[in-house]
Amino acid sequence: MRIKSTTERFYEILPGFLIWLLLLLPVIGNELFPVAVIYFIITITTIYSFKGLLTFVGLVLGFWKYRSAKGKDFLKEIEKLDINTLDSPEEIPHDKLPYHLIVIANYGEDYPVLKKTIQAIVEQNYPKEKIFLAVSIELRKAKKDAEYARRGEYLKADFGDVFGDRLMFFVHPDDIEGEVIGAAANRTWGTKSAVEILESRGYDLSKFLITAPDGDLVLDKNYLAACTYEWLKAKKRNKKFYQTAVYTFNNNYWDVPILIRVLSMSLTIAVLGSSVVEKFRRETFSCYTL
Repeated sequence: MRIKSTTERFYEILPGFLIWLLLLLPVIGNELFPVAVIYFIITITTIYSFKGLLTFVGLVLGFWKYRSAKGKDFLKEIEKLDINTLDSPEEIPHDKLPYHLIVIANYGEDYPVLKKTIQAIVEQNYPKEKIFLAVSIELRKAKKDAEYARRGEYLKADFGDVFGDRLMFFVHPDDIEGEVIGAAANRTWGTKSAVEILESRGYDLSKFLITAPDGDLVLDKNYLAACTYEWLKAKKRNKKFYQTAVYTFNNNYWDVPILIRVLSMSLTIAVLGSSVVEKFRRETFSCYTL
């Protein structure tokens, strides 16, 4: 077992130490430097009151935008756009509808959960012939789980008629040197493998948008159309990420502890609010398109 260096231990301890210091500072410092503690409490209260106000404003505006978007037919909105008035029209397909490659890294989700995710893709309000699906599983789990190893067979049986050769299935090797184990590595393998196949078929990859949802995420039926609409309208569209503003977290968490469910439900509010007040500073989360 490797012994950690003093520097490593210092940086491991530092975050927890600072948290406990901040929590205990009003109690410890009340006797030693009460005036400083008062200013500290006022500062913290002001900062978090402001953040709370921002979240509230973002939530109200975000909900209004959400209700407005729910009432739109985005394919009709796309038809109304004049391609010549959009930024960099040479990047846009003549019908204004790019192909969509959806890459799912499947590991922990049982097949019924994954099937529900893919069924939502099938039900998208977007031309089916422009939707490609790539699912990648992990070899290290397939070696130990026979049911998991047969995911490709299940997918072909359930969705082969819908996607045809636009359904791709890959197995991520477990012996790639220097690679960190995780969903990102699996997703990268699935994306690279799908890209190789699409290139071999002669597709122009500049006409594709790639979406990477979690294996248990159920897309709204208008997600791809709405995403395409926003992509078309955006300046420097290919240098941005696109993602939904609303995550309801209500389809795959009923077997987890209640506190986790409460936290997940509260994230709906936080993410919706941040979609307005932190629109250009958000990190990709759970499902994104580029």
